[in-house]
Amino acid sequence: MASGEGLRFRTAITEMDDEEIYVRGYPLSDLIRGRSYAECTWLTLRGELPTAAQAAVFEAVLCGLMSYPAARGPNILAGRIAVSVHPDPSVGILAALSCAGRRTISPEHTGEMLSAALERLGDDRTDAGLSAVAAAVAQERRDAGEPLPGAGHPEFTEQDPRAVAVLAVARRHGVEGTVSRLHDAILAAYNALRPGRRPLPLNIDGAMARVLTELGFGPPQMYVASLISFLPGIGAHMLEEIESGDRFRMLEPDREDYVGPARRPLPPRARSDPG
Repeated sequence: MASGEGLRFRTAITEMDDEEIYVRGYPLSDLIRGRSYAECTWLTLRGELPTAAQAAVFEAVLCGLMSYPAARGPNILAGRIAVSVHPDPSVGILAALSCAGRRTISPEHTGEMLSAALERLGDDRTDAGLSAVAAAVAQERRDAGEPLPGAGHPEFTEQDPRAVAVLAVARRHGVEGTVSRLHDAILAAYNALRPGRRPLPLNIDGAMARVLTELGFGPPQMYVASLISFLPGIGAHMLEEIESGDRFRMLEPDREDYVGPARRPLPPRARSDPG
């Protein structure tokens, strides 16, 4: 059987002929000449071109996770270790991207929480309705012993400057509505359940999720957008690691504590019963 014989796909994303590639119906050559990367990315993910305001806010979101230090980013650390052993950028990029999940680079989890809270809110967009839903969401997470997604950061204990910047761009372009009000109320309610402790600030994952929810993105689309945002930094770190010539990155011996059984002799093998 010839390669690919019998396969057939249906797609609304891309097609091509002998002269052009079309993305969502638009000639790619025209997009190259006349639209920004953020606009083309929005079009590819969402199916239609964004407005000028949507494009400006989405561009800010795409800058949100541009890069991170290896000493503080397990994603970057994993990738740099991988390419120190196998110096191929794709190996490190895959290793770094594989670390994106529930505990880091994860706006989709905040997006899931916001989507569920909005559904719960229904048509009651009053301050009282927002407060009631926010209090319920916060209490349920505390009762379950679950952290609030998109809140808190190990270094940025007062505020995450990236989140502040993204929200400022969104505010400037009018992308701030019920989702933002509800999110603020959830964060305030959750912090109120932690008396005597430093309030958790909104982090970049939370800010991205809030803005993307306002823009109509679903959680899976948020996850893809976050990976696109982080990819330039990942790629730069992988190239730097390869160019450095360092090999076999590993822990120093004194950084590992053995906690298994004490050293012991191997006992003689039990003899099988000849009978």
